[in-house]
Order: sequence, then structure tokens, then C-alpha cells
Amino acid sequence: MTGTPSVIYGNVPNTGLITNLPAGCCVEVPCLVDGQGIQPTHIGQLPPQLAAIIRTNVNVQELAVEAAVTGRRDYIYQAVMADPHAATVLTLDQMWAMCDELIEAHQKDGFLGEFAPVARNTGKPLSDVSRVFLSIKPEGEPFSGGSKTAAFHLVAENETPDAFSGEVEVEVAGVAATVSPSAGFKIDMGVGESIQIPFTVECREEITGDVKIAILSPSQETIERGYLLPGPVEAK
Repeated sequence: MTGTPSVIYGNVPNTGLITNLPAGCCVEVPCLVDGQGIQPTHIGQLPPQLAAIIRTNVNVQELAVEAAVTGRRDYIYQAVMADPHAATVLTLDQMWAMCDELIEAHQKDGFLGEFAPVARNTGKPLSDVSRVFLSIKPEGEPFSGGSKTAAFHLVAENETPDAFSGEVEVEVAGVAATVSPSAGFKIDMGVGESIQIPFTVECREEITGDVKIAILSPSQETIERGYLLPGPVEAK
């Protein structure tokens, strides 16, 4: 606007500006701003160790963009799994669960559009599972505030072309606990039906490590995703 030249550090598409980073990714380089517009500076090659670190971030960004453009929810899971920091502090189960919670929270507030329905905590479209999907969904924050009792739902989703009938069991590992009303559940579902069966877990001792709640199914027509509650982290 003023015609006075200035140099800024701008975020621009990589059009060969940094030669050892992918074309089209966003890079921050010196830019001359004058009456001709914004003119990015050619940098050439970065030191290989720096380029390697930056590429790990570009991978995450590309997957996130693919998720937004295609509406494929599995790209969101894969973006988090590709993040170097997430991989050092979270298991795959925890990453999937975190993504589900964040997606649902953002959708409730209108900040995120719809993504293809998936089998919870797997990133796989229900239509690709081709089996009855069983998962465990907690109510609120399990065992929060020192409570030894937590409420859950056994969730069953049938996207197969056939009705399903079977019995499954719930098993708690990592702490002595009792499942109520019982550890056995009868499931009868029609085509396209989804049901939730409530149950509670009461720990008989203090939780000192990871608590795992697993679904045991003898049927080859089901796929199961249990629940993992990480144990307390000791301060260093």
C-alpha cells in the first residue's frame, strides 16, 4: 500500500524454495514485500537433519489436509499416529480413543463437519468391518475422584447383512474387580441395529496400574475393541 519495500518471514507454498522438502507444503521463508507483491526467497537445501525433522511434521499436515478434503476419518487417526510426539506418549488404543473424543466434542460445538461412520477406536468404516462390532464405552471419567466404581456400556453395532445372536463376556485385568449385573451378556440384533448394555465395574482394591476391560466373544462373526484406563503416573 505504501510502496516501501520490506522483508518479512512469510508462510508460503513450497514452490522449489526449499529443495529437500515436499513441493506444495507450507514453508516459512524470507519474503520481499513491495509494489510487486510478495516475493519469497529461494533457500535451497536445508541441513539434512533439519529437513528430516521437518518432514515428520509435513507428514502429519498432509494427512490432516487429506482428512478435511476427503472426509475420511481414518486419515485423522493416521495423522495422529504419524506424529512423533504422540507416538512417544500414547498407545494406539489411546490415540484412537483420543481422536474419537475430540471429533465428537468438535462436532457438538459445530466446529467440525461429518466424517464417514467408523467402528469406534479403530478408524475403520463400519462397512469395511463386515462383522458385528463390539466395544466398551465409559460414562464420564471412570474411577475419577478416587471412586472405585465406574459405569460403562457394552456397545454392539451390526452393519452386516444378517441378524446376530450370541453371548459375550467382559473381563477386567490389572485390578481385582467385580462386574455387575454380571460378566455375561446376551446379544440379539437385527440387521443395521445398534444396542447398548449398561454395566458397572467395582474395584476391590486401589488402582495402581493400567486397568484393561476386555470383551471375550466365541463367535467368528464379531470384532471386539476393549477399553484401557492408564494407571497413575508417578511424578518425577
